[in-house]
Amino acid sequence: MKIGFIGAGNMGGAIIGGMVSDGIAEASDIIVTDLCKTRVNELVRQYNIKQGLSNAAVAAAADMLFLCVKPNVVYTVIDEIKDSVKDDAIIVSIVAGQSIKRLESGFGRRVKLVRVMPNTPALVGAGMAAVVPNTYADSADTEKVLEI
Repeated sequence: MKIGFIGAGNMGGAIIGGMVSDGIAEASDIIVTDLCKTRVNELVRQYNIKQGLSNAAVAAAADMLFLCVKPNVVYTVIDEIKDSVKDDAIIVSIVAGQSIKRLESGFGRRVKLVRVMPNTPALVGAGMAAVVPNTYADSADTEKVLEI
């Protein structure tokens, strides 16, 4: 499974680090992009993951796509990627304050979406998260997200 990350801030980086450290995903299967190229380069060096060329390229490659951006830019990002996301991809949003319904509407089509709200102890591998799927994400999709 190819796992894409759009946004590589503290929480995105923590999720990547946990996945690689716990062996949940192979580093070679993780691709990341962020406006801050220094941060992307840091994660690529630290975890040996791949750097995406663009948000749309990451979306096109991902079987599971994490949206780890700030609420004020999430719909700009969705506009960039909505035509690139695979039909069967699972989109995981950790974007604060954005409802499932509003996020779905940005894509303009049916997408499998799981909203996750992690808490800050996740930054040190000791957190917990609320996880809610939309109606198009089935129990197997949700289980994949819960594994991570």
